[in-house]
Amino acid sequence: MSVFLRLAVIAAALTPFSVSAHAFGVQYTLPIPVSLYIFGGSAALVLSFVVLLFAPPLRSGGAVAEGRLILGARATQTLIMGLRSLMLITTLAVVVIGLFGDQSPTNNFAPLAFWVYFLLGFAYLSVFVQGLWERVNPFALPIPFVRHRPADSILPEWANHLPALILYLLLIWFELLSGGAGAVPSFIALGLISYWIFSWGVIDRYGKEVWSEHFEFFGIFFRTLGLLAPFSVNEGGTRMTFSFESVARREAPSIGLVVFIVSVLALTAFDGFRETAPYAHVLVYFASLIPFSLLQILSFTAMPLLFCGTYALCIFFVAWIRGSTKEFWTLLRTYAYSLVPIAIVYHFAHYFTLLIVQGQSVVSIISDPLGRGWNIFGTREYAVNPGVIGADTVWHVQLVVIVVGHIVALYLSHLITERLIPDKRRVILAELPLLAVMVFYTAFGLWILSRPFAL
Repeated sequence: MSVFLRLAVIAAALTPFSVSAHAFGVQYTLPIPVSLYIFGGSAALVLSFVVLLFAPPLRSGGAVAEGRLILGARATQTLIMGLRSLMLITTLAVVVIGLFGDQSPTNNFAPLAFWVYFLLGFAYLSVFVQGLWERVNPFALPIPFVRHRPADSILPEWANHLPALILYLLLIWFELLSGGAGAVPSFIALGLISYWIFSWGVIDRYGKEVWSEHFEFFGIFFRTLGLLAPFSVNEGGTRMTFSFESVARREAPSIGLVVFIVSVLALTAFDGFRETAPYAHVLVYFASLIPFSLLQILSFTAMPLLFCGTYALCIFFVAWIRGSTKEFWTLLRTYAYSLVPIAIVYHFAHYFTLLIVQGQSVVSIISDPLGRGWNIFGTREYAVNPGVIGADTVWHVQLVVIVVGHIVALYLSHLITERLIPDKRRVILAELPLLAVMVFYTAFGLWILSRPFAL
């Protein structure tokens, strides 16, 4: 392979097509070696594991009672109506501005609104408030020509969430590996229009429930992140509903949702891994053997397969320790929600700087949303301040949330194991594979996050 081709492949690997979410854009030397951070995070998990083992057995009561009312029904409905209107107006604005505005991603409101405020902002809102998306979803509007006829599930139970998984993979591919198309305003607008038409077609043919269960990947994504939300919104008002035990007693309804949860975790890790030197070296090594487009597909799918394989191997050992490998597929669903805290903290650790830094762009863009040289609110010249949060603060926030998230996941898996296995000695044996997986995820996540600083 020529030197020029090698350099081109490395440049393609290390140059993000969108804003680098976890890299802070400045050189920062960690105060201690990365290996010590990884060792410390792993040690915190092991210590938490020991504490859980010697803690008194947890009570396994019945269903957790509905939480305390925080906001009444009328006030909640008023807020929901306001947010629903805002979501619809903003979505329509993104479509119009994306189609007719300046096609430069930095001068157009559409990329900022969709990738930053919607996919990130609403995701983090869902972490704290459960059930909000179902009430403000702009893609679920009652349309006169859509019949909304009910239908039974159209897929086998194990594949209930498979269409949503495929759509989610396509979205992340569009964001990360589309050659910059994911940041083009008109493509974002056309994507939203296509998804609207697709949703109406599925609802018209199979009914709203089938669409929501099988296809509506935004809803599945936000509901998954909201499993541990401290607040819940419904017709009766806003309530405090936080409970580890209630989550530990639930299981994923399908293997498809298990793969969906693991893929959210894995593709977040892939977004960070593709900006590291080892990833570039892999591309250089295989570039002469495999077409670059195929190489991208293989690298994109490799991370979910690695994470799914690691999780499946862990659960197989748990099933073997329980004495019944026939329960393997059931246990995959039983332990799936213990991965949700890890998916949340991976997502937050990688992308919260994007929300904080790039989110400032709305101040200038709102004065000129179409990129026509307007200055409606007098804020067009506002400059984003990339130093609003220091690199050292970024790293330590990432470190804390990654470790705490894995400890929460370990606690959830401990609750599940205690419920399934009454024998204390077998609980310890069953939790060792789970601990190993948590340590692996922690070490891998911290290593990836450290790369922008440690290079």
